[in-house]
Amino acid sequence: MTITFSMDGKEITAEENKTLLEIARDNGIDIPTICFHEATTANALCRICVVEVEGQRLLQPACIVKAIHSMKVQTRSEKVIRARKTILEMLAS
Repeated sequence: MTITFSMDGKEITAEENKTLLEIARDNGIDIPTICFHEATTANALCRICVVEVEGQRLLQPACIVKAIHSMKVQTRSEKVIRARKTILEMLAS
């Protein structure tokens, strides 16, 4: 089954049960990651892959959040970029 949603203003059609990160990669949209790797089991530890999902109060980790029909996702909003910078600074300290 497929779903349709918006990522960075672009309409995306994807398979159900795929994460936002997988779908972004399939569509040439870069979302940075540190802890995500296919050989590891614990994801969403570093939070560098956060994205903004309309209607959600908090930024969401793209490596574990599944896409749902009609959701609206921003991977490069000002809020996301600011959060990634802060997260990276905290990880480096």
